[in-house]
Amino acid sequence: MTAVTYARPLLIAATLCFLVACSAKAPDTAAKKTGPPGLSGTLNPEAEKNYAEATTLWRRPVASASALEVCSDPAEAVRKLDRAIALEPEFARAYALRGLAESESGQKERGFEDLTAAVRLEPTAVHYAFRALVSMRLGQEKAAERDLNYALKLDAASDKAHNYLGVLNLSLGGRETACAHFRDGCTYGDCSFLEAARKEKICP
Repeated sequence: MTAVTYARPLLIAATLCFLVACSAKAPDTAAKKTGPPGLSGTLNPEAEKNYAEATTLWRRPVASASALEVCSDPAEAVRKLDRAIALEPEFARAYALRGLAESESGQKERGFEDLTAAVRLEPTAVHYAFRALVSMRLGQEKAAERDLNYALKLDAASDKAHNYLGVLNLSLGGRETACAHFRDGCTYGDCSFLEAARKEKICP
């Protein structure tokens, strides 16, 4: 097999990993920016307001079915989430979202610390999947795999865990396993990774 043959799947994997780096979104974020979602009323109102405003910075472009969610302004997201956490020091979702924003802006270690705080406060499948995403950005594949497998123990129907496992396996050369996870991710609600992989002729 030639060097070019080896290089193509690695290049595709790197491309998908780059897309994933911008793909994580707060749960239930609207497809287009329409203002903050409803507040729960269970936390400090100003903290919830800043968190809600930060979530509107993550959205999926509506023009493309396979486009992934992006954070339009990580620095602004961090500022709003700093305020939320100052008012509610145990606001797990705010730590999770701030960790993602920090890692998108190059502060990967700090992002990992925030995701670890989120996992300790609320050990949900989503938070483990988000921490795994940051681990992938740090080049820590084994740590990412552990978190993603644990996320699936918590919630076998986690589309994020399946799709991120797909990206991880693809980066390591496991195309068939990656495609299986992309199909599972699609089954459980997010087909964007599978569509991207099919577009790149990675998966049938």
